[in-house]
Amino acid sequence: MTRRNGIADIEGWEIRWAKPIGATKVLERQRCINEAVAKSNLYKLEQSHIKYTPMKKSNGKNIVDMNANNIFDIASIHITALQNFIKEKFNATCSFNCLRAENESRFMCKIFIVKQGHVLFEYHGESMPTKQNAIIRACSKMYQFIATTYQNFVERENEHYSMEQKLSINPVVGSPVIWNKRIDYN
Repeated sequence: MTRRNGIADIEGWEIRWAKPIGATKVLERQRCINEAVAKSNLYKLEQSHIKYTPMKKSNGKNIVDMNANNIFDIASIHITALQNFIKEKFNATCSFNCLRAENESRFMCKIFIVKQGHVLFEYHGESMPTKQNAIIRACSKMYQFIATTYQNFVERENEHYSMEQKLSINPVVGSPVIWNKRIDYN
């Protein structure tokens, strides 16, 4: 190693020779190495635990599929299902607006179905104790209404349907929602 043109000389290593150490120093050195390795492994374990822990996104109802062990947010499943249904049925888009009710402990969800800048349907959901419940109930009601009312529906090119609640009804206090149908021709 220390010969001329040896590995140390080629690599540019500097080699220093130390005097031999006693048995107590060897044990002390090994103990320090073991402690450092243990701390390093603990740190890596904590890092990996934090890195792979799934974070909860909301206070939504989560469901675990026992076969795939996937966690789903039920409210987002309802929203996606309604959006796909509306896209298929009317070639329109849905927008959702979840608001706190007057007493601030309940929620209601408003659903707008829009096609080419025209509001086809507007639904003010019922007052519910949680945001997720308000979304789920509003999506379910809207789906049921459209599925039953427009079962064999084929929209003509310039035909638009609008559904709104009567002005005298306040959905925040839980009054029943009554629908009016109007036909608008462009």
